[in-house]
Amino acid sequence: MIDLILFFGRILLVVLLYLFLFAAMRSGIGLVRGQRTDAAIWSVDVEKGAKSLRGLSVDILGPVVVGRSPSSDIVIDEPFVSSTHAR
Repeated sequence: MIDLILFFGRILLVVLLYLFLFAAMRSGIGLVRGQRTDAAIWSVDVEKGAKSLRGLSVDILGPVVVGRSPSSDIVIDEPFVSSTHAR
């Protein structure tokens, strides 16, 4: 009898897990597709860092790559930043 209860408990756990994953996937679909319809210009402002860069403001339109690599759109020459740190 206990084997039957454990079996149905396992089945119930798997069903609940799949329902949770399905709900999480449905809530993230809009974020993956992108919900922005306007072509807004983003602004990046430097508040901390080297004195020569403080107060610098960069307007950005479209995808940008930030990293240590010279091919990045915004180059940060610090050892803790990877070559393609963020996109």
